[in-house]
Amino acid sequence: MGKNGRAAGLRPATEKEVEVTDDVRERVYTLAVAWRQYRGTDLLPPAGIIGSYKRWRGMVARHRRGDFRVAEDELKAQLEVMRWAYEANCLIRGQEPRGQDL
Repeated sequence: MGKNGRAAGLRPATEKEVEVTDDVRERVYTLAVAWRQYRGTDLLPPAGIIGSYKRWRGMVARHRRGDFRVAEDELKAQLEVMRWAYEANCLIRGQEPRGQDL
């Protein structure tokens, strides 16, 4: 993070990066609803990825405001969120996660 809590090194996002961010946001939302339905609790990211989750949520909020810029650390954070969401989805479905490559 740079001054005033803003992500350092922002650059214009590619169309694909914006699409992926929107897709991940929708999947995490859908997962949260399913988690609540099947587990009866709120879906919370594990302590190990809280920082990544916060960076990712900041990027999502910026995109929803129409500011389609990204920083490399936000894209790396998004990968961690994607892995976590995938593993949590497998857990509520009783499936074993396949491989680590997303």
